[in-house]
Amino acid sequence: MGGGNISQCEKDRLNRLIKRASRIIGTEQTGVGDTYRALLPQKLHTVWTDVSHPLHNLLADQLIVRSRRLRLPSFSTKTRHPLSFIPQAIRCHNFSFNR
Repeated sequence: MGGGNISQCEKDRLNRLIKRASRIIGTEQTGVGDTYRALLPQKLHTVWTDVSHPLHNLLADQLIVRSRRLRLPSFSTKTRHPLSFIPQAIRCHNFSFNR
């Protein structure tokens, strides 16, 4: 998981820059993937609470009322769609419901 709409090559370049900057300033900084995973729940909450957001109705349709979990939509492709924002945000949301 991680990075949003960024290619692996670009993510690697950014992580190298972050690592170099970390050595220069003397404190370890988080990479692109870690930052993405940290901001994912906040973005999901923003979409969920903003009824005018284009993705709000899609998420509302995926809600399982009894458990408050979200259903994963079906995927027509094996790699591209499952790595996009909605499936990753739903997995992150459902992971918070530990049994």
